[in-house]
Amino acid sequence: MSRRATSVWVGEVPSVALVDLPGLPQRELFSSTRLAAATRPAVVACRDALARAARVSAAPGAGE
Repeated sequence: MSRRATSVWVGEVPSVALVDLPGLPQRELFSSTRLAAATRPAVVACRDALARAARVSAAPGAGE
């Protein structure tokens, strides 16, 4: 299991099996919402969590 895969689970034991795919492909995640819902707390929290996970994954040495 790569460090990149574990960055989402920082401080927790994964509740699913994490398996590296051949060639370690990049993944792109995005969120979509209606403009009126973009500032709702749940949407903001979800996007913040994705952004934090992306920063941890992009940190130097994260893919080692």
